[in-house]
Amino acid sequence: MRVLSFVIIILISTTTFAANQFAMNHPIIETNGEEEMISKLVFKTNHLDMGEAMFGEEYTHFFEFVNKGNASLEIEDAFAKNEHAEVFSFSPSVEPGKTGWVRVKFESELSIGKFEEYFFIRSNSGGKKTLSRLKIQYELFEYLAIGGDNVEETDKVNIREQPLLDSPVIYTLTRGETCKVIGDDIGDYVEKFDDSFWFKIESEGRIGWVLSALTEF
Repeated sequence: MRVLSFVIIILISTTTFAANQFAMNHPIIETNGEEEMISKLVFKTNHLDMGEAMFGEEYTHFFEFVNKGNASLEIEDAFAKNEHAEVFSFSPSVEPGKTGWVRVKFESELSIGKFEEYFFIRSNSGGKKTLSRLKIQYELFEYLAIGGDNVEETDKVNIREQPLLDSPVIYTLTRGETCKVIGDDIGDYVEKFDDSFWFKIESEGRIGWVLSALTEF
């Protein structure tokens, strides 16, 4: 009888220990059965790469988004980072599962190079005040041709690795061939051509430097 009682005690203790361990690993969470109501702003894309743009032109773009939450999405404000850009319309309130938009516009720069425009959206996405960012990037280039008074029909103009007279020649171009200007530099002074400077150019994927006096727009 004593042995049986001892076994029963052991079984009860083991069962109690296992139950306590299960409770620790899987705590019971009490809930009132109500679902938390939160909006969720999701842009189809928040980044646009325009590629090459025109100098000083006005551009507009339409960013579309979806409210993937279960509460109404409210946009409080939308603004641009730079003075020459702006958000000119947006959907102020969007119900769950519905789409909205943000329309932006900007004026491109007047110099060559790569540029970025940023726009910001204040909303209640995620159940709190949220600031979302939109980005547009673009590039500006000028084009020129090999030529001018200093280049004959049969001349081969040297395109150098650096804007220096003793820099290695990496390829040559002939009169009339066009290339993209991607930069400039004073570089070496060239006595033969008064006030001549250097253009950094790209031709068929090749990049190099050419004297400005050997080109024309």
